[in-house]
Amino acid sequence: MATNIVTSIGNEGCVKRKKNSITTEIQLTEVCAGQINGECNKTGMFYQLTLLFVSCIAMIKNGFLVFLMITRNEKCRKRGFPYTVYKLGRNKKHVSSLFVDGFSKWNAQAKWGATTCDSLELFYHYQERVFPNLGNNFEGFITKWWIGKMENRQAVTNRLKMVIGLLAVEISKQENPRILSIASGSADAVIAAIKKCPDKDVHVVLIDVNQDSLDAAKKAATEAGIVNCFQFVKTSYARAFTYLKTFKPNIVEMVGFLDYLDDAMATRLFKAIKNGLPASGVFLTCNIIPNKEKIFLDWVLLWNMIYRTVDEMKTLVDDAGFSRGKSEIYLEPLGIHQVAVCRK
Repeated sequence: MATNIVTSIGNEGCVKRKKNSITTEIQLTEVCAGQINGECNKTGMFYQLTLLFVSCIAMIKNGFLVFLMITRNEKCRKRGFPYTVYKLGRNKKHVSSLFVDGFSKWNAQAKWGATTCDSLELFYHYQERVFPNLGNNFEGFITKWWIGKMENRQAVTNRLKMVIGLLAVEISKQENPRILSIASGSADAVIAAIKKCPDKDVHVVLIDVNQDSLDAAKKAATEAGIVNCFQFVKTSYARAFTYLKTFKPNIVEMVGFLDYLDDAMATRLFKAIKNGLPASGVFLTCNIIPNKEKIFLDWVLLWNMIYRTVDEMKTLVDDAGFSRGKSEIYLEPLGIHQVAVCRK
């Protein structure tokens, strides 16, 4: 799979390469579902109208709750709208919609587990771990309807498969692979990619603020028989600047975290990563793209993310000083997530 993403470029009807007027040398590659054994089941008009209706009702309800929290809570008032939305969404007792998270523990987990492995694990492994356990009841129906059908869930799964393949290719290129994973979560992609390269002596530092995510990563690495490759560090992403100097990685992986960084923070981190990598080093990252289900993510799941177009991602890569001619952006089959492979 890893090789397919790279070597199948140019196959007619499968992958398209495009150039951009802003940074003409950063190549865009559109990956097809067949290359990665991915999902590309687009939803119809009825689903989208239902999604829009439910999202609008949730926007009115949750918008009012956010307003009350800001007026009544000093911390919410000081930290503003994004923080308050985040705080509301992570409350396990809160219900955005009876027809989404009100009667489905899985849909509820997708909401309150945002920014942790709880939501991503649910999306990544829906087909093999969640779907088989769903009954023919109302909970099963609304879980299949929302999580099962949702294009954003499919896109996240596609993103995982793309990152695994691309990361495995980069590991195979390095003589002594040293991976720094920033906001690592449960490190699904890193673990799967290492397993594809059994002949490589890989060293990994995982950085995450959430201990549960690190524990999940340690459990998965142990089950894979590669836990000795890992160092698990509970800390904020700010420590990445230190590890870039002390650990000296030749691969930096940051999947999912860019969705929560504004341009100033992202550019500062990108530049530090670029300066910390050796000449042969590579930085893999990704960002969600504006899409038709954004209102559902914003107001039902309360995922307060920063969306970027492909042009905006290219600008970030370019402004950080990565090589235009050597860097690439891969677009997953549904066009919702982009994966950037940035080189010096």
